[in-house]
Amino acid sequence: SPVFDLDLGATAMAKAMIGVGQSLGFSKPRCLKALMKGGLAVQKNMEDTEKLGAKIMADLKQDEKVLVINTRNYGYADPILNMGIPNILLSKGYKVMTLGYIPGMSLNVSGDYPNMYWPFGDHLLSGAKIVAHHPNLYAVYLTNHGCGPDTLVNHMFREEMGDKPYLQIEVDEQYSAVGIITRIEAFLNSISHRPPVEKPKDFDILDVKMKPTNIKYKADKSKTLVLPDLGCYTWYLENYFTQCGYEKLCVLPEYSRKILMTGRAETNSKEYLPFAVLLGQILTLLERTTEEEQKDLQFLIPFNEGADADGQYARAIRTVLDRRGYGQVDIIAPILETLPITAENPDLLMQALVCGDILYSAALEKREACHYRSLLPEGSLHEWKDIRRWAKDVSVDPGYEKALGLVGTPMSLTSLNEGILDQLEHEGTLCRRAPLSEMLLFLWKEASGNEKAAALLKEWENQLALVHDRLAGRSSFSPDLGQLQKVADQYLADYSGANGRYRYAKALEMGERSSGILMMAPRYENTAMVLNMRGVHDHCPAPVYDLSLDGDFDETGWEKLKSFLYYCEV
Repeated sequence: SPVFDLDLGATAMAKAMIGVGQSLGFSKPRCLKALMKGGLAVQKNMEDTEKLGAKIMADLKQDEKVLVINTRNYGYADPILNMGIPNILLSKGYKVMTLGYIPGMSLNVSGDYPNMYWPFGDHLLSGAKIVAHHPNLYAVYLTNHGCGPDTLVNHMFREEMGDKPYLQIEVDEQYSAVGIITRIEAFLNSISHRPPVEKPKDFDILDVKMKPTNIKYKADKSKTLVLPDLGCYTWYLENYFTQCGYEKLCVLPEYSRKILMTGRAETNSKEYLPFAVLLGQILTLLERTTEEEQKDLQFLIPFNEGADADGQYARAIRTVLDRRGYGQVDIIAPILETLPITAENPDLLMQALVCGDILYSAALEKREACHYRSLLPEGSLHEWKDIRRWAKDVSVDPGYEKALGLVGTPMSLTSLNEGILDQLEHEGTLCRRAPLSEMLLFLWKEASGNEKAAALLKEWENQLALVHDRLAGRSSFSPDLGQLQKVADQYLADYSGANGRYRYAKALEMGERSSGILMMAPRYENTAMVLNMRGVHDHCPAPVYDLSLDGDFDETGWEKLKSFLYYCEV
């Protein structure tokens, strides 16, 4: 089972290929020769394909229209995945090309799309720029049903195409061949009526419009910083930013059905719930402000390094805001993985996160009073010794023999669970949420580039262990973060996305001391599906229930959850 991963670089690919050759009985020198020969053949094929594309475009008549299929490579090659669309287009008498025929790899779109960690995303958007720029080219954009990355690249693709029509078809095994043909015919009919555009004599296919995006990595202290709603953590994050010198702060409006519908009005596929809610919250806040007030706003939506869709929320929201006329509003997107190096006072940031974790460890009816007690007379975060003392106070409330372990994405565990967790706690269930501080520390320890913060990471690991001891039966912390990493290596090595390695290992660890585990994530999330495919249900010591959130939890959802809880004897 060799790993052929282009993202790992040419050296890793070469080693994997040579290893396959050797396993088949060939010597290393012969494998190396074959590798070089194959590599040159691939390079020649790419060059010949681009030359053919250039020749096709050079010979085009002014009124001739060429269809360019934009999708991933396997979408071109597999007739099931592309639903036979290339052949249908050819049967209609059109010239049809793929992205390989145009020099999309020659464009650098990093200014327009910072942090685009999906190589195919870069390729699709580069191709979109070229197709939108060339008067004879029209895009047929094939996306995949329920694919998190596609849901966000869709917004950016639409931005690039501007007023130029294109056909987007979502691949789904339930598709109707007749419906596909009808949509294709309607699209071809619409572009057939578009008047020809004369191409300038000095036309350069790569002379496309670049528009560096208004996304910044650091906030402006003279402007109002708008924080996302993360439940109890938000109180302490506000405190953190205040102590860092940010005098003007506010929080996005709380989740509601109306806000969700406002966000969903701007979505066009299976976007995850947090994206739709964040978008709805931002648009709702902007609609309440004047144009002059909007110039003062900056929204905090962190990037991450992938590979799931949540690291692209900031860029896709930027697209929607620009389209809606809010281009003057700033988005602040620091890289989550590098915060131990880049954050102002990272130790204070960790203290804020731990305070939120401790507050969620307290009994529901005592949380508000606990919050104000945690700030002490000075009204600000304090030393680690103060936090440990507060954790000890919280532990006075007895734990329960029966408890639920809650593992998932941060917003699912805090502001987007539709009151499910509050209701369970109100009914007497001890809900142990996976701590956000621990979740991020796990991420930071594994992220490259944090070597400079190694001592700080070790200190935080020690502090979390001490807080775990003080919280006693109400703790949701792990006694050994290193053991979590070992478990993640065992079951989900070399995975990157939505902190899936932590979520897998944490579910197994909490399963040792919980009656059941709720895995909470947005519906359609790729990472949640991967965790299931990799056997988290089979390996967890406690029963596991997948709570997929999409803003539609109802009586049926409650009945299913209650049945699970009964089974777990919670």
